[in-house]
Amino acid sequence: MLSRAENTDVALVWIFGVVFLFVILGLLSFWPATRGHWSAVFMAAPSVLLGGFLSWSLVTDLRPDYRLPDMWFLFPAPLAVGVVAILVWASVRYSDSSE
Repeated sequence: MLSRAENTDVALVWIFGVVFLFVILGLLSFWPATRGHWSAVFMAAPSVLLGGFLSWSLVTDLRPDYRLPDMWFLFPAPLAVGVVAILVWASVRYSDSSE
């Protein structure tokens, strides 16, 4: 029988797989964002939310004895990609409407 300590590698693969998936979703939202389409916000919003939660978990000290995963620096990546995609969408959207 496997103990919890032996099974954490599988959990870390899932955690970083989800982070990678949301980074890809945020990157894909640049395509409609450059055209000013409303779907860019809906594609980037999950990346912003997940990145915000992961960044918050890095900042708060919920468990001081907890060891961070080796690739913890990737946690803010979905937040950064999603926010930039929304900013691109907003700049395209409002620059087109002012003409």
